[in-house]
Amino acid sequence: MATKLVLFDIDGTLMITKGAGSRCILRACKNVFGDDFEWGPITVGTLDPQIFADLCAHNGIDHPHDHHDAYQRAYFAALADELEARRDDVTVMPGVRELLADLHARDGLAIGVLTGNYRRAAEIKLTAAGFDPGLFDCVVCAEDGDDRAALVAVAMTRCGDGVTPDEVLIVGDTPRDVQCAQAHGCRSLAVATGNYRTEQLEAAGATCVVETLADREQVDAAIGL
Repeated sequence: MATKLVLFDIDGTLMITKGAGSRCILRACKNVFGDDFEWGPITVGTLDPQIFADLCAHNGIDHPHDHHDAYQRAYFAALADELEARRDDVTVMPGVRELLADLHARDGLAIGVLTGNYRRAAEIKLTAAGFDPGLFDCVVCAEDGDDRAALVAVAMTRCGDGVTPDEVLIVGDTPRDVQCAQAHGCRSLAVATGNYRTEQLEAAGATCVVETLADREQVDAAIGL
């Protein structure tokens, strides 16, 4: 039974795709709604279905749920094609492979993915980056809850049986990751490899902030190794 649970965000934390996600979201929307569809303001760290709903609202489209299935099919196809064609754009963040391998080998510690991506999009991205699915005890995605905070509760049930909130660490690159940890009394390790600087992540109230996950002394201390 695990006594510690470490949950990792994907985009900006484990890896980046140099904008492939956003490009493919827009491409899929144009596929469904036409070439006049425009990109609009979204909040980094929100769930994929909310991003779609926000973009539809920006374009004056009512009842986005009616188009959701068609959009998902177009998005997954576009994402798989782009990441296959532009493999050099798929970049694993510093220290990530070594950290995951180390944590996977430790007894009493479970590791999982907690992401706002659709499950299929998460699979496409992780596969493109060469991650072994067997590294993760659970993968919790956008379909599993209405917001990021709800995903934490799901992850604790699926792969943190018996783990108390203070032994759960959320690892992410945005204030949203910090907030979802706070909502459950969990700790957070914020990493400045995404769109936010260390000062912004500290201001958000992260338990610990590092430049990269290669900063192993601080990362290990945050995990409690």
